[in-house]
Amino acid sequence: TIFLGGMTYRLVRGMVDEKYLVNAPDYGATEVAMLIKNFSNVNDRVVIFSPSPLHSYPALLQLQRYPGTRYLFLFPVSFFNNPLYADPTSSFNYKSIEQMSHAEAAYVQQMRDDMLASKPKLLVFTKFNNEFDFLPDNFNVFDYFVANGLWEAFSSQYQLVSETPTTLAYQRRQ
Repeated sequence: TIFLGGMTYRLVRGMVDEKYLVNAPDYGATEVAMLIKNFSNVNDRVVIFSPSPLHSYPALLQLQRYPGTRYLFLFPVSFFNNPLYADPTSSFNYKSIEQMSHAEAAYVQQMRDDMLASKPKLLVFTKFNNEFDFLPDNFNVFDYFVANGLWEAFSSQYQLVSETPTTLAYQRRQ
């Protein structure tokens, strides 16, 4: 049994026991796991753009996929955009890469470099931000990557394969 991100998982023969996972709090992880299963194959690289590791783990391990970047979830974004210092009545101010701090711009560049090198099969953008206190309520993961130019660098290489109220999934074109 392992403890990760406030949830407990039981490993069986190196895999997460699905029956045990069903009884754990979900936070949208099942939907993300189904997208990974339906739109990628074993050993493919997948990027989960999520503010929480709960959306990518244990799904990537369980489904035998690899992360497409060095960042397993978007924790650096919360450091760069701390809602404690923001006016709660104002909308989130998305920035181009030129407007970002040096550290935030370096993070976006690392994501870009990793994705260029790994050529992930699937990109999943989650919309679960309100469950996590470390990002502003009106923050949108996809809009963040559109504003800073990362999505523009990859959009022509991917096609939309699923859109729900809580996720966007893009699969690499053949």
